[in-house]
Amino acid sequence: MLWQEDFDLCSKWYNTRKFGTSMVSLDFILMEMTEREIANGGIWIDQETLYLLDALELNGNNWNEIA
Repeated sequence: MLWQEDFDLCSKWYNTRKFGTSMVSLDFILMEMTEREIANGGIWIDQETLYLLDALELNGNNWNEIA
């Protein structure tokens, strides 16, 4: 079995099992939404989008650094 650390998957893909043939649902840990995420329906606020854009500019496609 291939181990992939820090792999995020949205609930829609998890529920429809769109996570590849080399993985099973037990490979994932369900993370509950925070109160803020629930309050805004899981949609990013403008400030979060700006943080992401800044991180992309600084780090290119290095997603470990962006995270």
